[in-house]
Amino acid sequence: MIPAWYQVERENFISEFRDVKKAAITADGWTSLAQDHYITVTVHYTKQGKILGKVLRTKAVYEAQTGAVVAEEIEEILQEFGISDNCGGAWCISRKGELWRGLGRAAPGESDWHTWVPLR
Repeated sequence: MIPAWYQVERENFISEFRDVKKAAITADGWTSLAQDHYITVTVHYTKQGKILGKVLRTKAVYEAQTGAVVAEEIEEILQEFGISDNCGGAWCISRKGELWRGLGRAAPGESDWHTWVPLR
């Protein structure tokens, strides 16, 4: 039941999102009380003057969370929902540039607690 419901909701979102020109993507890595690691990716956008947000996916993470791995996980989720190519690029917030150092890039304002930088 749940996989079928998920598929319907996913297709509804993809259809609704087709007309969206700009969106913000947020991702959060977290650890459960059982010490299992997860990442949640959310999209935020406006449609007909309303601010909307949808959690795209929360998934278990089994690899070491290097910058390259996190970027790949986010990109896979965006591609699954047809977001990666139609919004002019995704954005990611990182703590002190850790994600970008893992990708071999310098993050602007690395001394800041949070830094907005393009995902790709």
